Amino acid sequence: MKKANSILWFSVFVFIACCSKVKNEENVRIDRTIMFDRFPDSLIATSVRSVDYILLEDVKESAFSEINKLVMKNGNIYIGDFRNHKIVVFDLAGNFKFAIDRKGRGPQEYLEIKNFAVDDHSIYVIDNYRHILYVYDSRSGKYLNKKKLPVVVWDVECFDNGDFLFAFAPLPGGSLSGKQSPHRLFVMDSNCRIKRRLFTYSEEDPIGKQTYFSTTEDRIVFHSCGSDVFTVFSKNNADTMFNIAVDFGPNKIPRDSRGDIHAINENGYHYLYGTPVMCRDYIALEVSIGDFLDCFLYDGKNGGITVNSAESSFKCLWFPLCSYNDKYVCFLAGDDSYKSLVADGFERAEPVVEEHLVNGGGVLVLYTMGTIHN
Repeated sequence: MKKANSILWFSVFVFIACCSKVKNEENVRIDRTIMFDRFPDSLIATSVRSVDYILLEDVKESAFSEINKLVMKNGNIYIGDFRNHKIVVFDLAGNFKFAIDRKGRGPQEYLEIKNFAVDDHSIYVIDNYRHILYVYDSRSGKYLNKKKLPVVVWDVECFDNGDFLFAFAPLPGGSLSGKQSPHRLFVMDSNCRIKRRLFTYSEEDPIGKQTYFSTTEDRIVFHSCGSDVFTVFSKNNADTMFNIAVDFGPNKIPRDSRGDIHAINENGYHYLYGTPVMCRDYIALEVSIGDFLDCFLYDGKNGGITVNSAESSFKCLWFPLCSYNDKYVCFLAGDDSYKSLVADGFERAEPVVEEHLVNGGGVLVLYTMGTIHN
């Protein structure tokens, strides 16, 4: 089964232009390159088979102010609200199950949720104030144990072999209280002992961001904000990975401007902002163009970029929070946003969805992906 999975996750790249063993200006070996076209002829809507909704139960314990990270796993939906230091969990029907809301100074409590990850059994919560990775049961929220973190980290994901993948990026003008090697990634074993360090950074690196990873059933995607390269790992372990570059041509950030966010915005240079989200043959790309962020979709079967229509919001895809099986998952925050979309051509949802939005409830929007043949 592991061999079959490896073939499956590799297959998405066979249609990407190959630049094997070539290094880019960030001194990273590039295995594949996506040629970016800002104005493609094909529309994302042609790759969306259907749009469905999950209504999130609105009770006192399920309240959250924003979604910083969303994971769909174990038949559950895990929503991280880092500002309020909580993780809210629903089932796939949207029913509230439990919340991890344990900010405090007790032995089973954390001072922050910097980020979190979920595997088949546990929820892992990063607390950099205490340098601890807290572990809670993924199906009940019960506290299980904690692990000492040897370095400061911003994000975490889990390999199937029990190892962890942690991400870090320097903050402009910031400094760490302790010394750690200048690496973007740390591979650690199940006891948080460092096994490998990957991708060195310089103090001139651009900016940090909220989340550095996205996942599918068998892949982990890593990206540092401002980089034109993202890395795809097999979920099995950290030994199998590919570096994929997005070539923005004349609009890419020049080497001497890569750490200057003001020059980047003023000149309208293009760069990847959010961590790319993969879904079967597709890769959703959030691209910064001047002062704007746009969602583009790379179609691995056709080898091209698709874009939302400029004339209609019909089946428009805003940058997804995650993917789940053959679906991209987005969040609809309120009734006003929904009405604006519908007025611009987005297909109306069923009355129960509209009523939930009017009453202030949260709604997940699921896009089932797959080319529609006329």
